[in-house]
Amino acid sequence: FTRGQYEPIRWKKGGVSDPLTFTKEDGSPLTLNAGKTYVAVVSDKNESSLDIAPGKTEEPEATSSGASSAAE
Repeated sequence: FTRGQYEPIRWKKGGVSDPLTFTKEDGSPLTLNAGKTYVAVVSDKNESSLDIAPGKTEEPEATSSGASSAAE
């Protein structure tokens, strides 16, 4: 997932000291966004039970206009 989009990718690791590389399904290099990256590896045995659904958008909590702040 990146910027709200899902894209199937492939990964490869040659040997113990080789880097982990990611590519798009067409073989072109995958560019990762700056920042933290989370990778989840799913066995192909579980692929048929994997559902990727849109996330929920949470509404900001309403604040009462008469509430006093902690700084007062």
